[in-house]
Amino acid sequence: MRRVVTWFLCLAMAAGLWAVPAWAEEERTELAVWVCPVGRWADEEAVEELTAAFEQDRPDVQVTVTYLEEAEAESRIDEAILSGQTPDLVVGGTEQLRARWGSQGELALEAYITDPAPESDPDGESVQWSFGSFDNGGEARAEAAKAFVEHVCAAVQEDGAQVITEEMLASSRRAAERRLEERGGC
Repeated sequence: MRRVVTWFLCLAMAAGLWAVPAWAEEERTELAVWVCPVGRWADEEAVEELTAAFEQDRPDVQVTVTYLEEAEAESRIDEAILSGQTPDLVVGGTEQLRARWGSQGELALEAYITDPAPESDPDGESVQWSFGSFDNGGEARAEAAKAFVEHVCAAVQEDGAQVITEEMLASSRRAAERRLEERGGC
């Protein structure tokens, strides 16, 4: 009897060593991110580090990054919108995203980021870029996109970037509206 219990315990421990994590048994959420070359996003190695760190924290999400050439970015995104085959997120210059697609309601801007001037060029200018999201349906993809934006924003803040999220702006708007109501208008 003692041998049976010992063998049973050995088998149970061995099975635990070969157990597949729960996230691996489920299908991973695919997150498509298109990147226009702006600021730190022009550095593919830096982008790969950001995505690898995110995937390590969120092994249930597979991030696929597509780098767009500056000359083709607008036409590729326009074609994607027309065909209904948009990525989950696009990273690009804030003004470009807002003027070209955000103002038409095609794209929701999620975060506005200002990178300081590079240390190699302290007299240089800061670089502004944003995340834009497309509504591709599916709660898992929307949640993964939001988590990716939050992860990247936290990482770039550690590097000295200024980050303003759409949630922060909405909160500021609500607070301003409340103050106006309390004062009885303008």
